[in-house]
Amino acid sequence: MKVLMLALVLVLVLSSCTSTRFVGTNPSKYQKDSINYAEIEKKTAGKSIDVTFRDGHQYACVGISIAADSMRYQLESDQREYVVATRDVRRIVISSYTGGAVAGFMFGAFIGGSLGWGFGRLTARGDMSDIDVALSTLAGTCGGAVGGLLYGGIHGDIAIYEISPERTP
Repeated sequence: MKVLMLALVLVLVLSSCTSTRFVGTNPSKYQKDSINYAEIEKKTAGKSIDVTFRDGHQYACVGISIAADSMRYQLESDQREYVVATRDVRRIVISSYTGGAVAGFMFGAFIGGSLGWGFGRLTARGDMSDIDVALSTLAGTCGGAVGGLLYGGIHGDIAIYEISPERTP
């Protein structure tokens, strides 16, 4: 029963995993929750990203080049390049569907296997009890892996980068 409860808590905690980090020129000042402009440029290379501006507009972009004073980006819709002041950018969101699928597969297999094992332990009887537990664990692992793969692939792994006005020149 403890395994079942642990698995349920883990599912609830991991079901909406996102990370928010701050972008600035001096990441050591903000320790582990910050990233500098060069690092975010590497993370966004070749990926589809969403950029939210301080005026509320949000755009889907295919590439960005960001520095402390300005940011260049291309819209997915027209492939034109735009330049804005970095202080006008509020948030950059990167969604990785492959990363979400891999994480979903791993966590789904773990959670499904744990639930299958718990179910097998509760229902096993007689001489074949070890095989019953093994088959329940295998069925739970396979079902959880497929479910996690689908959920993770649809939801994706989301990374949010906040650009605070006081952290830009």
